[in-house]
Amino acid sequence: MSSSIVTDPAIKIEVNALEPGTLICPLEHYGSLHLTPGFGYYFKTCRKGDPEAKAVTVNQSAVRALADASEITGLPRGNFEVWEITKAEFEAFPRN
Repeated sequence: MSSSIVTDPAIKIEVNALEPGTLICPLEHYGSLHLTPGFGYYFKTCRKGDPEAKAVTVNQSAVRALADASEITGLPRGNFEVWEITKAEFEAFPRN
Protein backbone atom coordinates (compact mmCIF):
# COMPACT_ATOMS: atom_id res chain seq x y z
CA MET A 1 0.00 0.00 0.00
CA SER A 2 1.40 3.42 -0.89
CA SER A 3 0.15 6.92 -0.25
CA SER A 4 1.44 10.45 -0.75
CA ILE A 5 1.51 13.32 1.69
CA VAL A 6 1.72 16.76 0.11
CA THR A 7 2.10 19.73 2.45
CA ASP A 8 3.65 22.05 -0.09
CA PRO A 9 3.27 21.75 -3.87
CA ALA A 10 7.08 21.83 -4.22
CA ILE A 11 7.61 19.02 -1.68
CA LYS A 12 6.26 15.50 -2.12
CA ILE A 13 7.06 12.73 0.36
CA GLU A 14 6.18 9.13 -0.42
CA VAL A 15 5.20 7.06 2.61
CA ASN A 16 4.93 3.29 2.34
CA ALA A 17 2.80 1.42 4.86
CA LEU A 18 3.74 -2.19 5.64
CA GLU A 19 0.98 -2.78 8.14
CA PRO A 20 -1.72 -0.48 9.44
CA GLY A 21 -0.04 2.00 11.78
CA THR A 22 3.54 1.22 10.59
CA LEU A 23 5.24 3.85 8.43
CA ILE A 24 8.69 3.91 6.86
CA CYS A 25 10.34 7.23 6.05
CA PRO A 26 12.31 7.01 2.79
CA LEU A 27 14.62 9.91 3.70
CA GLU A 28 18.28 9.30 4.61
CA HIS A 29 19.05 10.30 8.22
CA TYR A 30 22.69 9.18 8.46
CA GLY A 31 24.04 12.73 8.80
CA SER A 32 21.92 13.47 11.87
CA LEU A 33 23.08 10.26 13.59
CA HIS A 34 26.81 10.79 13.07
CA LEU A 35 28.61 10.78 16.42
CA THR A 36 31.13 13.52 15.58
CA PRO A 37 29.41 16.52 14.01
CA GLY A 38 32.74 18.08 12.97
CA PHE A 39 31.88 21.55 14.26
CA GLY A 40 34.44 23.62 16.12
CA TYR A 41 32.16 24.50 19.04
CA TYR A 42 32.72 23.37 22.61
CA PHE A 43 30.59 24.09 25.67
CA LYS A 44 30.82 23.79 29.43
CA THR A 45 27.98 23.72 31.94
CA CYS A 46 28.41 25.58 35.25
CA ARG A 47 26.18 26.06 38.28
CA LYS A 48 24.34 29.40 38.14
CA GLY A 49 25.95 32.00 40.36
CA ASP A 50 29.29 30.16 40.62
CA PRO A 51 31.86 32.99 40.71
CA GLU A 52 34.63 30.63 39.51
CA ALA A 53 32.44 29.24 36.68
CA LYS A 54 33.81 25.75 37.39
CA ALA A 55 32.71 23.28 34.70
CA VAL A 56 30.40 20.45 35.72
CA THR A 57 30.39 18.91 32.22
CA VAL A 58 31.75 19.70 28.76
CA ASN A 59 30.48 18.62 25.35
CA GLN A 60 30.37 19.64 21.68
CA SER A 61 26.61 20.07 22.08
CA ALA A 62 25.27 22.74 24.44
CA VAL A 63 22.06 20.77 24.94
CA ARG A 64 23.95 17.54 25.73
CA ALA A 65 26.25 19.35 28.19
CA LEU A 66 23.21 20.73 30.01
CA ALA A 67 21.44 17.35 30.06
CA ASP A 68 24.58 15.61 31.37
CA ALA A 69 25.02 18.18 34.16
CA SER A 70 21.42 17.71 35.24
CA GLU A 71 21.78 13.92 35.17
CA ILE A 72 25.08 13.89 37.09
CA THR A 73 24.00 16.28 39.85
CA GLY A 74 20.29 15.46 40.03
CA LEU A 75 19.46 19.19 39.83
CA PRO A 76 17.01 20.74 37.35
CA ARG A 77 18.45 22.13 34.12
CA GLY A 78 17.47 25.65 35.19
CA ASN A 79 20.22 25.56 37.84
CA PHE A 80 22.97 25.65 35.20
CA GLU A 81 24.49 28.05 32.68
CA VAL A 82 26.11 26.99 29.41
CA TRP A 83 29.28 28.74 28.23
CA GLU A 84 31.20 28.36 24.99
CA ILE A 85 34.82 27.34 25.57
CA THR A 86 37.96 26.78 23.48
CA LYS A 87 39.10 23.42 22.16
CA ALA A 88 42.04 23.49 24.60
CA GLU A 89 39.67 23.93 27.58
CA PHE A 90 37.49 21.14 26.23
CA GLU A 91 40.42 18.73 25.87
CA ALA A 92 41.81 19.66 29.34
CA PHE A 93 38.57 18.68 31.11
CA PRO A 94 39.11 15.42 33.07
CA ARG A 95 37.17 12.45 31.67
CA ASN A 96 36.22 9.21 33.40
